[in-house]
Amino acid sequence: MQSGFGSRKQQDDFIWALHLAQPPNPGPPPNYRGVTDFEQLATFIGQEPDDFGHPSWVNGWSSFLHSFFFFKQVSFFSKRPLALFTLEEQAFLAASAEILCNRFSLPVPDWVSEPCYVLPELSAPEAWLRLQSAIEDPAATAHPTYLKHNVIARDRDLLVL
Repeated sequence: MQSGFGSRKQQDDFIWALHLAQPPNPGPPPNYRGVTDFEQLATFIGQEPDDFGHPSWVNGWSSFLHSFFFFKQVSFFSKRPLALFTLEEQAFLAASAEILCNRFSLPVPDWVSEPCYVLPELSAPEAWLRLQSAIEDPAATAHPTYLKHNVIARDRDLLVL
């Protein structure tokens, strides 16, 4: 789709370039309140919805992504997704870790390529679907790394402003 700001791909490329151009910040400091790994994400998601009724997954994932783009540290992926995540969510998080590490020239953790993070068949995690607007053919727009994990998701959905 074309808008006054270029195609979606042009917009995405611009936003990725902005993130890549910003140097990583040191930290996070010990008193940082954002989500900085998948263990903290699991804790955040386990909390009640916020005062506005937003699901904890949406807020937790947003906090994780905003924190990652600020610090750009491989430590965000040092802890693999906990078993309390569904298999679909674990595969989604593994693929997301791989995409973000590759985008920012960080070492990809070994755990992301373990077979347990590849779904037996192509699937869209429920949590990912909650983050999406209507897409006519989600599999056609899925990022190749997500597809390698049998997950239907787009790398554009990792972008934050």
